[in-house]
Amino acid sequence: MSYPEIVVGGFCINNKDQKKICLVKTVKNPDEWSLPGGRIEYGERVEDALRRELDEEVSLKISNISFLGWGEYITKKRHFIFFDYLCYAIGDPAIKIPSEIIEVAWLSLNAEEIPRRIKDQIKIYKL
Repeated sequence: MSYPEIVVGGFCINNKDQKKICLVKTVKNPDEWSLPGGRIEYGERVEDALRRELDEEVSLKISNISFLGWGEYITKKRHFIFFDYLCYAIGDPAIKIPSEIIEVAWLSLNAEEIPRRIKDQIKIYKL
């Protein structure tokens, strides 16, 4: 039997321009922007997983972490339960794992390139 994957994602806001969010394009999904984040390891607190994932993926240290909400994303092959957090970046992002992340950028919260599912979350979370 397969089980859902428990993941964390960061709506990471630029400290210098608070109308921009850090998004990534991954090797697995190179045509669409997504939130930085990933799997929570066994025994790891969710906020610690968020800190680790943002540091591992895009070299960002974060502050002012607050819980936004949770949800599910189900496809024919996978089932994710995700926890979303708001946080603020310390510094600028840089690709740290080129085998996973192919692009990282600060995008305006209302940028056209942001996928509908993230725009919906931005609206729900009132960012």
